Amino acid sequence: MVADTKERMTEMFDVWNDGFRTAMDAGRKTQESFFRVMGDFWKTQPEFEGVYARGERAARELVPFVNRNVQTVSECAETTLRTGMDVFKVACDTATKADDVDVYRRTRNVWDATFGAARTNFDAVNKAGTRIAENFSEFVRNTCSTECAPKAAAKTATK
Repeated sequence: MVADTKERMTEMFDVWNDGFRTAMDAGRKTQESFFRVMGDFWKTQPEFEGVYARGERAARELVPFVNRNVQTVSECAETTLRTGMDVFKVACDTATKADDVDVYRRTRNVWDATFGAARTNFDAVNKAGTRIAENFSEFVRNTCSTECAPKAAAKTATK
């Protein structure tokens, strides 16, 4: 049982470590994008049309950005609730089986379900955090980048 528990804990912490590393990478990419955009903004002072086009683009991109993040959070919450209910079901099933006298197996079933749920929840939170960071980075890139400003200025000039 100790070896199995150690293996489950190792798997759980490996998932957590991978999630932490992925979140740090996503955060670093977001920070780099933000500082690149802010640096470009101060290097080239935009005209009013460029600022207006960026504001219009930000308003247009805001609702899909928020929708994607809300969808991601709701999927994560659904996953964690489902795994929690699965663990609760296993615990209830284990407690109600009076004819099963193998305490070791019953306890192991509960621990397996608990560690499996924790691993699944760590993975879900990791993926959700990564997707939210990527969404934010994409939002900043789509709304604030200077590469988009000449296209928007050219668009308004042709109208």
